[in-house]
Amino acid sequence: MTGDVAAVCSVGVGQDRGGLGLRLTGQVVERVLQHGRHRVVERAPAGPPTAGSSETAGTRAPHNGWVTEPEILIRAVHDSDRPTLTWLVTQLWGSATVAVHGAMFRPAELGGFIAERAGRIIGLLTYDLTADTLEIVTLNAIERGAGIGTRLIETAVGKARRSGCREIRLTTTNDNVDALRFYQRRGFRLAELRPGAVDWSRREKPEIPLAGEYGIPLHDEIDLALPVQPRS
Repeated sequence: MTGDVAAVCSVGVGQDRGGLGLRLTGQVVERVLQHGRHRVVERAPAGPPTAGSSETAGTRAPHNGWVTEPEILIRAVHDSDRPTLTWLVTQLWGSATVAVHGAMFRPAELGGFIAERAGRIIGLLTYDLTADTLEIVTLNAIERGAGIGTRLIETAVGKARRSGCREIRLTTTNDNVDALRFYQRRGFRLAELRPGAVDWSRREKPEIPLAGEYGIPLHDEIDLALPVQPRS
């Protein structure tokens, strides 16, 4: 594994979270990491991706005006990706497992979608599929302002529709106001509040901090849901 500096950013988790639920903010890493056959770009910004961002973002070159980035490709996770995803999830979430509504998940072993640009992993969504619900377990959009988080969610909606699901659900925490804003702007509605759920998870994962984003005491889980319209 090698690393070099990169001017890219991610919407992902900081390693201080102990692998808890969905995050849309994190610590700055600012590096390109080589792992196996994949290149992974990683840097966490101060907030979520903006709505209405283009799929192909432009970057200012020092002396050459505007240049166009290669197109973003969204694809399903393959079995050959899983060793890299195990490593990546650990880097982004501080653990290979995440605690959600009293259950423990290993995201790298779940179904999911990868966002790639020029062979680099720049986004990841993992999900758990039941009879009528697709649950988003993790979402990391790397490269802020490129619409990656939105595109990954749209791809998950298509998967849920093809699978006959009636809704998509996800869990975040009471401190994660940036995630609450991000998801509600994309049609998700508040579905359930579980007071003390994070305190319960902390018994299994003591590394989960007592305070979260903006110094907010970290106690509760919040579920959000997005209805899935059947095929017309």
